Amino acid sequence: MENQQRDMFAGVPGITVRPKPHRPKPNTQLDQVLSFIQNRGSISSLEAIQHLRVFRLAAVVFELRALNWPIVTITEPHDGGTHARYKLREVASG
Repeated sequence: MENQQRDMFAGVPGITVRPKPHRPKPNTQLDQVLSFIQNRGSISSLEAIQHLRVFRLAAVVFELRALNWPIVTITEPHDGGTHARYKLREVASG
């Protein structure tokens, strides 16, 4: 069905059919970070370290994006600079 949709809408301006996200293997850092985002709405590097002992959050997010998860980066200011916060992109339901 997914290939049929992609073929049907190929070349139609303003329509992009993305592959369905793949769930990461259970009990991996990818799975833990994705679950954290889904349950709490977002995650920062500090939260990843404190709650999940994940020290390279950006690398995990990169891999989740490769699995087609629509994760966006929000830049948040703090004293002395900024840091990234990651959340799932809002998808309009139709």
